[in-house]
Amino acid sequence: MKMKKELMKRVAAAGLALSMVAGLTACGPTGKPEETKKEETKAEGGETSAAADKEDAAASDGEVTLRFSWWGGDARHKATEAACQAFMEKYPNIKVECEYGAWDGWAEKVATQLSGGTAPDLMQVNWNWLYQFSSDGSKFVDLTQFADVINMENYPADLLEQCVVGGKQQAIPIGTTGKCFYWNKTTFDKAGIALPTSWDELIAAGTTFKEKLGDEYYPLAMYEYERMLLMMYYLEGKYGKEWAENNTLNYSLEEVKEGLEFINSLEDAHVLPSIAQLKGDGATVLEKNPGWINGQYAGFYEWDSAQAKFANALEGDQEFVLGEFLKGGEYEAGLIKISSCFAITETSEHKKEAAMLLDFLINDPKGIELMGTERGMLANTYANEVLSGLGKLEGLTYEGNQAVMKVANFALDPNFENSALKDSTGIYYEVFEGLSNGQDVEMLAQYLIDSINEVYASNPY
Repeated sequence: MKMKKELMKRVAAAGLALSMVAGLTACGPTGKPEETKKEETKAEGGETSAAADKEDAAASDGEVTLRFSWWGGDARHKATEAACQAFMEKYPNIKVECEYGAWDGWAEKVATQLSGGTAPDLMQVNWNWLYQFSSDGSKFVDLTQFADVINMENYPADLLEQCVVGGKQQAIPIGTTGKCFYWNKTTFDKAGIALPTSWDELIAAGTTFKEKLGDEYYPLAMYEYERMLLMMYYLEGKYGKEWAENNTLNYSLEEVKEGLEFINSLEDAHVLPSIAQLKGDGATVLEKNPGWINGQYAGFYEWDSAQAKFANALEGDQEFVLGEFLKGGEYEAGLIKISSCFAITETSEHKKEAAMLLDFLINDPKGIELMGTERGMLANTYANEVLSGLGKLEGLTYEGNQAVMKVANFALDPNFENSALKDSTGIYYEVFEGLSNGQDVEMLAQYLIDSINEVYASNPY
């Protein structure tokens, strides 16, 4: 588990450093803009671009169309489209077609594209996809081939190493993200209670919500995958050990059963609505659920990089805030991971231009400004200097990331988000939907353990 432990050290160091300092659409018009002054290639603290002259030369011969795909919420979509528009203004002969959507079903789409040779030129990828889809290095380009275009000098070497799979630097890690509690303070104020700081307070809030606000109000709401992560957070806080080690689940049947029973207890205490109720609301994701939008569901446990889509979905002037980490066990707990990565596909016919776009997004001051922290706190030290200088290292993403780095003891490993487990048809969804529907807890616990161990054994790293 050397890889996981190195990531853990890097993520913690990155957090400390930071504390110191849908569908297919063209991203915008491609008409020739006014002449712009070439960006300085160096600034105090790092270079902005690897080889601007070479890039300009490469972009001068003929018109090229790139496809670029990612998933996320509206805030991420708008930020990324704006960055692509700025890139096209800098390189008017390169057109960028943007393909984006929500997470639900996105991994399945990517798997189909990669297997069928129809993947976009540049992709936002989940870290585990490098291991799951390209363990032999066949699907994504070795980015060291474009060292004259992509500046990787401002990335920690050990974090870059997490994306070396099959002997190739298959991706650039965008940054780190951690799970945090976020609350609709307006609804808690309406119930007349403070935001919870412990499991006991959260459970008590369920009773208060029901008595004072009615049966349709809940202090917390989460679909299946988020319940899996909440269970892990609970267990790691109680037992103080990693979820998996040496490609094997690190928790016993009794411990996993205890975790599932805890999630059940939250439903029983009117803390969580049932999965059936959530799906009956007519939305597959919480940020589009009317219960969240109107304030009936007053909290969630989510990646800091994704909080903006929830905040932006709220109607009116409801107050959205970062919460404290709930305590119940003797250990500090917090879940972190590489937020996502950028990779160029081997099937791309315009790899050089795709590398130029990648470099612009992560190293060009304008690209950095427009992309912001919509994919989590950045690993690129120069990018953080740019954002800090612009006063953009602030807000709930930054605050949440700083908070989780102080309590995080474990990082997710590449296999945790394997599609067989995480996708909407995967094991996590099957188990937690069954749990909410009243299936036998011990049976579900054993099924979860066996399924996880089978996936891990089939995908060693």
